[in-house]
Amino acid sequence: MRTMIARPGTAVTPTNPVFPTIRGGWIEDEEKRDNDRGPERDETDQYHRLGSYLHRLVLEEDATIPRERRTPRTLQEMRARINFAAGNACGACGGAGGTTVDTSSGGVTRRSWQRCGPCGGTGQA
Repeated sequence: MRTMIARPGTAVTPTNPVFPTIRGGWIEDEEKRDNDRGPERDETDQYHRLGSYLHRLVLEEDATIPRERRTPRTLQEMRARINFAAGNACGACGGAGGTTVDTSSGGVTRRSWQRCGPCGGTGQA
């Protein structure tokens, strides 16, 4: 059995301690306080806000450019331009091969691509 000297002339044994049980220390106390606060917001929220801001900025600036002078950025825009120039663009999708559909639920907006039914996604009539 181990014996510790806590005060001069006083012996403390693990089975009969004079002082309360020694805990892990300061780091464990801070971790417990942090856990007691509960989940915190993700620290990457600022980057998501920046991405949303830049996306909105690009869309606003693109809207100021006349459609005939706008450079196609996506495959669908490139396909639509080629099919339209060739004179065989689908009437339903304008030669893009489909449309972008916005859906939102739970405060989150999602953009998804849906293929055109009449042309089967080729963009050609």
